[in-house]
Amino acid sequence: MSEEAWIEEYSEKELKFIEEIQKIEIEEAEAVLKKYPLPTLQKNGIALVNLRLSSIRTGFGGKTVIELERDPAFSNSDTLPANSFSPGDVVRLNQGGGKSDIRASKSVGKNSKQTDPSTEGVITRVQEKSVSIALNLEEDAPPMAEGLSIVKLANRITYERMKDTMIEWRKNLPQYRMPLFYTLTGKKEANTNLAEDMINELTFYNNELNDSQKKAVRFSLGVQELALIHGPPGTGKTHTLVEVIRQLVAKGKRVLVCGASNLSVDNIVDRISHYGIPMVRLGHPARLLPSVLNHSLDVISRSGDFGEVVNGISEDIDTELNKIRKTKSGKERREIYKHVRELRKDYRRYEAQNVSGCLRKSSIVFCTLHGAGSRQLRNETFDVVIIDEASQALEAQCWIPLLGAKKAILAGDHMQLSPNVQTKKPYLSMFERLLKIQGDKVKCFLNVQYRMHELINKFPSDTFYDGKLIPAPEVAKRVLMDLPYVEETELTDAPIYFYDTDGNYQEDDPKDMGTSLYRDSKSNKWEAQIVCHHVTELLGAGLKEEDMAIVTPYNAQVALIRSMLKLRGIEIEMGSVDRVQGREKEAIIFSLVRSNDFREVGFLAEKKRLNVAITRPKRHLCVVGDGNTVKWTSDFFQRWMNFLEGEAIVLEVEPSILE
Repeated sequence: MSEEAWIEEYSEKELKFIEEIQKIEIEEAEAVLKKYPLPTLQKNGIALVNLRLSSIRTGFGGKTVIELERDPAFSNSDTLPANSFSPGDVVRLNQGGGKSDIRASKSVGKNSKQTDPSTEGVITRVQEKSVSIALNLEEDAPPMAEGLSIVKLANRITYERMKDTMIEWRKNLPQYRMPLFYTLTGKKEANTNLAEDMINELTFYNNELNDSQKKAVRFSLGVQELALIHGPPGTGKTHTLVEVIRQLVAKGKRVLVCGASNLSVDNIVDRISHYGIPMVRLGHPARLLPSVLNHSLDVISRSGDFGEVVNGISEDIDTELNKIRKTKSGKERREIYKHVRELRKDYRRYEAQNVSGCLRKSSIVFCTLHGAGSRQLRNETFDVVIIDEASQALEAQCWIPLLGAKKAILAGDHMQLSPNVQTKKPYLSMFERLLKIQGDKVKCFLNVQYRMHELINKFPSDTFYDGKLIPAPEVAKRVLMDLPYVEETELTDAPIYFYDTDGNYQEDDPKDMGTSLYRDSKSNKWEAQIVCHHVTELLGAGLKEEDMAIVTPYNAQVALIRSMLKLRGIEIEMGSVDRVQGREKEAIIFSLVRSNDFREVGFLAEKKRLNVAITRPKRHLCVVGDGNTVKWTSDFFQRWMNFLEGEAIVLEVEPSILE
């Protein structure tokens, strides 16, 4: 097959895959919005109703940002209801609070009326009493100040950027066809010869790195095309990447650092920010950790050569936008928008010059994979591209920063969850695919973990990491009672506990879940009560709420446990397994949920999902589940159940636990 033919075939395959998963996600999201009224969506955290406009201002890039708060006409509380909104979520703004489908909008407040269905934006900030949204179009600012609602939509922007990248990818442009391109596509064997000038007389900045981390640093610096850093849970992958980045900058290299999530990027920014290296973090400030805000492009650019000019124009725009709220005249609104458009042209021109100056001076640029396709980086070049959490990213996402790159360092763990996409076949990330086609010669394995007790470490090490993952001495024996504020009890003096319900308390019948959004999910009220009991006992022993988290494969179980704990006045971090990857806590309570006569375990059957769940705790892992259902699902789960029965403290389910 000619080069042109396989390039065409590869790109077409990726484009079809992106379109397929985009179609599924959008159809499922739209089906939910059409099926349920807004009040139901609000109860399930994906809508907010009965809001009013509290302010309009100009955000980064000249976008109109509106702030919404709870309308006192409909509530005695000014605090927003519990919700799942976060910065970066795409939302639709409705005028009215009835149906979620804007085409069938039904008013619940006086003066409410239907608006254009294209009224969409992106959440920039969520606070206790307000939510801020950057609108896609300036004319989207709502004409009415009251009777507003928002619903969460599927994010089309990320998919469009991936598709644009793959279309660009297949163009036969010389700048794209670097040797690394052929290594990443498997058309060329990776060059693993090390450049001596990069590793000779290497002095480490961090003297506490272990041998496997130092080996990864040396290889990453010296290799000319590709390095894969395999970092299992708690092995200090971020510490290793920080050392690599500092060494590259010291060698005069310019580095682009990307991650599959904002949090992964911010963690690296936070650790490098103390060293005085010229750097900038791309991305909306509202999506970043507070500790890295001073390094954001938005903050730095406003203090550049044209900072005062940009700030002045921004104030003028805000003044004009707030006039819109005070007029009911369509003609006057059009005149104001015309003036605003002219001001925005000047704003963007001066802002672009500031942004260009900031980027030029930066030795390191940080952004998400999606952010690497932003217009600000269009003409920027880098010596090395680093991708953190590469095993959690889609192939096309990785190509956004890698198209035209000379050298790449990918870090991740393919034994944890792959990208969360709905496909019939298991998805292979670029990280895992490269391991298969290029082999261990491009991989460095970090083998010392600094998180888990040795017994918690044992099963994942033996099962997923060939027994090579070992606990550092300082964490190998620690349990909850070693914390200075925790008492010694029968639940704090061992690392693993197991409540085996043994088929006596089966999962809930979906028919009993009414019209809940989670009707297609699974729950088990008996396990939920056991979890609440265990949490209460740990709190009674002195453990703090922030020290623990509850993990389960099903969102319905998350919602059930959260409601039970709320009645007890307890707020504990919890989430589905897919949401806790990358997190750690002193104690983790893991509810398996499934208990049935058919020995079906559903989501739990994914081995990587189990690995993520059981590697989150530092000192205490509590498993709640039906051993009889799980054990006979497969040889793998039989080994896990045998491990729990042999190594854990097995606790009986006392009737008093079940309310």
